[in-house]
Amino acid sequence: MLVFILSIIGIIKLEFLLLGILFGILGATYYIVSEKHRVKLICLENNVFETYTNSNLSREMLEKFISFLEKNGKITRLKPLGLFVKDIYEKLNEFYIDIWGPHLARKMLTKDIERLMKRRGVSREEAIKKLFEKCFK
Repeated sequence: MLVFILSIIGIIKLEFLLLGILFGILGATYYIVSEKHRVKLICLENNVFETYTNSNLSREMLEKFISFLEKNGKITRLKPLGLFVKDIYEKLNEFYIDIWGPHLARKMLTKDIERLMKRRGVSREEAIKKLFEKCFK
């Protein structure tokens, strides 16, 4: 009888061990596959780059780095030059897709545009331009 009870306890321990190993493997897989803070640099032409980030932390770190480079005279920021609102909106949409993913991007972009319209009392076009300046300054 004692041997039977000990074998049952051993099987239960083995099940917990296997379950722990399974959760460990799943956790490691999630950590490897999950998206980290990313920064994209896209070369538009010779020495002109666009930057995209997928989180506030990566954007703040990139801002600090760019400010450091500006102060030391290594780079110069460009302001948007005469883009049409439609083009600006498309660039913002691409930026938001990089941050929020394809499913949430349009919803978050619309929400941010409407928020700017209410806060500043500006038209939709002006809100898009202000948001573009904020995202790509």
